[in-house]
Amino acid sequence: MRVYSSPFTVWWKFIFPLLWISGFGAGTAGLWLGVFHGRDNEPPPDWMRWQSLVMWLGFSAFLVWFASRLHRVSLQDDILTASNFYGEISIPADAICRVSQSYMSNPQTIRQSEKITLTISNGVV
Repeated sequence: MRVYSSPFTVWWKFIFPLLWISGFGAGTAGLWLGVFHGRDNEPPPDWMRWQSLVMWLGFSAFLVWFASRLHRVSLQDDILTASNFYGEISIPADAICRVSQSYMSNPQTIRQSEKITLTISNGVV
């Protein structure tokens, strides 16, 4: 069996989003609850609290979306197996019509498309 997914798939799918969302969320909560103060003990400005909240919500949504698309991919005996760590699907290698790689994302992602329609998704990242 040959594994095509990164050894960091678990890190990017589970650990990093959990650490980032909880860490940035704790900082945002601290801004709103008055934990952080300026030099003269003044609270942070309102724009900073709102900016932090919007950034936290936006980046958290992006991380959840990005991480939910990551799969562990392996090939054995002309059967491509994609697992999202909760379930897996098997795709015959001859049913794959296109494979592409994104160089713009970090980690780099590989996307494949099937000739057949799957019940789970039309593509695996």
